This record gives sequence, C-alpha cells and structure tokens, in this order.
Amino acid sequence: MGVEAAYRPERTPIQDEEDLKNKIMAEAGARDIYEDSAERDIYSVEPLLVGSLLEDMFSLRNELVHGGGIPAEFLQRAVRTTASGRTLNHIDLLRECATFVLRNRLLSQLAARL
Repeated sequence: MGVEAAYRPERTPIQDEEDLKNKIMAEAGARDIYEDSAERDIYSVEPLLVGSLLEDMFSLRNELVHGGGIPAEFLQRAVRTTASGRTLNHIDLLRECATFVLRNRLLSQLAARL
C-alpha cells in the first residue's frame, strides 16, 4: 500500500493496478532489489529483479487488502538462507522488493525537488 501511495499522482485518485505496475516496471522493473546492499553477494548470486516479483507483490497486496491472508505458497516456498542461517521464504522477498521500490521511489522524488 505504501508503494501505491508513493506512485499516486498529487491530489488525484489512485490509478488502476495495471497503470501502477507499468509505472513501477518503467522505473524499477530491471533493478536488482539487492543492488544497494553492501552484502550483495551473500543475498543472491543472480540479480533478483523487481519485475520478477511484481505480480506476486500485487497478488499479496490484493489478498491482504480484501481480507484474505498470506497465500500458503508464499510462506512455504523457501528461497535462500541468510548469512546467519535463517531461511527466507518467498514472502520475505516480496517484503524486501516492496521496501526497495518504496525507498527508491521516495529518494527519486526527493532528489527531483532539490
């Protein structure tokens, strides 16, 4: 929902989901969610692109906003192990993706105003 708010044009209604996805893809779709991490090599050998997680990110958002829960496959699909040995599931990657998109959107908006 934070991502949606960050991409909302000033004082206008929320755009439809496909428009929002297209804006995110144009701005961040080809970016690696770990590109700014000092520990990039620990997190993922291959780049993990925003575009590869976007559909699931919106699917999760829609489930939560409409009173559903977290889909079991997002919780059960182990993706990688952290440096501390903790297993991250797909839901964790979606959270990290949303955080990356939101952080970078806000930084670009702030830079544009300076």
